[in-house]
Amino acid sequence: MNEKLSITQVTPYDASEDESIDRQICIQPSTSFPETDEKLLASAAAKKEKQKDFQSTTSAPIRENRKVFSSMAPLPIKPLDGHGGYLRWKESMLLRAHTLGVAGVLFEDPPTGSDNEAAAAKKKWARDDAICRGHILATLSDRLLPDYARHDTARALWDALARTYDVDTTWINKGRFHELQFDQGGPHLLLEQIAHAQALGAAAKLADDYVADMMCDKLPEAMGTALIITRYDDEVDMDTVWAFARRAAKRGMSQERLWRTTL
Repeated sequence: MNEKLSITQVTPYDASEDESIDRQICIQPSTSFPETDEKLLASAAAKKEKQKDFQSTTSAPIRENRKVFSSMAPLPIKPLDGHGGYLRWKESMLLRAHTLGVAGVLFEDPPTGSDNEAAAAKKKWARDDAICRGHILATLSDRLLPDYARHDTARALWDALARTYDVDTTWINKGRFHELQFDQGGPHLLLEQIAHAQALGAAAKLADDYVADMMCDKLPEAMGTALIITRYDDEVDMDTVWAFARRAAKRGMSQERLWRTTL
């Protein structure tokens, strides 16, 4: 008797069922907390605003400090190469030393003492002295540098240069003042010549009233005569001389009229 084999019918695989099971087992609906979300957003916004305010308050001083430091940048100095350029070099070097805050080492004694405060002051002094000495050497010409690099402090270097070039010319300037004769130019040239004569008088260490009195012979005749008349009524000083000369410049007096070279 032949037995008939029964073939069990296989149901096709349906992936949707697994997905349904996965959704039931693994995937849980997200829970929303609207109040908590609002608090987090508000906190983040407040933090961002606070950071923004901090940046705005700190960046402004930084920018201002940058402007200050850029404006304090040392001006270029023409190298010293002899007596003729010493005065300009000296004044320019003093400006740089004061700008850098190290000018004290040129005129003050170094700090003394053995405590911690004195040690800190000595350390700062040594730093300032090295900076100042370096800037002085950097502004000497190649010709002068070997002669002065041997000085190991800024003050010694400064004094050595002064011994060479800062010579007392009182007697020379006194002679120049008395020999000075004004050119017969216009009123603006007259003002320049008065300034030069006054500078010579100061360099010669002459008294202000003496310089003003001697000016009467150097100024245009009419102006000198007016000053002489004023001198009998009141003391004549350089302020009076300047007042007379500036009045002529203000009126735009011609060279001929000022010096009376034409009728």
